[in-house]
Amino acid sequence: MDRSTKKSNGQDGRRIGWQQVLDLYMRTNLKAEVI
Repeated sequence: MDRSTKKSNGQDGRRIGWQQVLDLYMRTNLKAEVI
């Protein structure tokens, strides 16, 4: 997956991926804290 991402979008795709992961991680933490 890493190689494909680099060939397809390069840093942009990788950056977007990180943002999505961080967003999901933050949401999960918020839900966990609320529960």
